[in-house]
Amino acid sequence: MEELRIKCPSCGIVLDVRNSKNEDVKRIVCPNCHKHLAVTFHESSLSHPSQGVLYYGAAAYPLKEGIQVIGLKDPASKADIQIATGDPSLMKEHAVLKVVPLHNGGYKYIVSSVGKNVPVFVNKLPLQEDDEVVLNIGDELKLGDTVLDLKILTE
Repeated sequence: MEELRIKCPSCGIVLDVRNSKNEDVKRIVCPNCHKHLAVTFHESSLSHPSQGVLYYGAAAYPLKEGIQVIGLKDPASKADIQIATGDPSLMKEHAVLKVVPLHNGGYKYIVSSVGKNVPVFVNKLPLQEDDEVVLNIGDELKLGDTVLDLKILTE
């Protein structure tokens, strides 16, 4: 059984989360602020020193440190990462991706939805309204009907 110590991103309380069912993602509710959280247990791929890239087919969208909004490529879109697709279910601003540098030189990728009723899936599991999920290299991110893959930039 795996166990992780996490910090609630809303209130800062430290929680010990047990993975008794060997799940990749475990959903919990913070006992202090009642925020819904999704905890990812298999984070070994987070220590890769190269920057991550989102792929949509052959198109590559390099990620940078900080907060980036992902959405549809459109002149009216304010998204930092604009995906060129004909998918009518991909909104102009669909998801938020935080790229956080780690002490070991790797990166942590945290995704959340921009709001209520905006469909975001990680490895076919839907995010709830206030979920923040840590992505691993190789994870599939589905925004509307658009599927993106998180990979490492290879030169």
